[in-house]
Amino acid sequence: MSDFMKQLSSYNLFNNLLPGVVFCVLVSQLFPISLIQEDIITGVFFYYFVGLVIGRIGSIVIEPLLKKTKIISFSSYSEYLSASKSDPKIEVLSETNNMYRAILSMTLAMALTALHFYLSEAYDSYLFYSKYIFITGLLILFGWSYRKQTQYVKSRIENSKGSREK
Repeated sequence: MSDFMKQLSSYNLFNNLLPGVVFCVLVSQLFPISLIQEDIITGVFFYYFVGLVIGRIGSIVIEPLLKKTKIISFSSYSEYLSASKSDPKIEVLSETNNMYRAILSMTLAMALTALHFYLSEAYDSYLFYSKYIFITGLLILFGWSYRKQTQYVKSRIENSKGSREK
């Protein structure tokens, strides 16, 4: 367990574990469900996974929505890579930026949780279908996440290839 904790980067801590813990605590306080884990080892992995899902919602849903509405805009990934080589502070700023996106995403997840409890009380058949909706949602979310991460890896490879050719 201590090896796992040592492996957590500040990015993983602030963008996955922290939002997962805060979400589980808030949901347990606000809704008739407890997501608090008794076993610390299970808890760390569960909270990390919940935070990972929250982070993916931010990356796959919130970020594109904010880009499309022109609330935010990004530089190209190759420009980011180039600039972060000359200014290491950019990586720290990007990590902080991603933490804010994770908190925004956590707030959306709280709203979806509230909607879930409302629908489960309003419609008898909703509870039967909710597990299928949840599983399908995770499948789509992580499928898109995999696609997006693959594009980042491809961009880094192409950027690295371009740097070597110069």
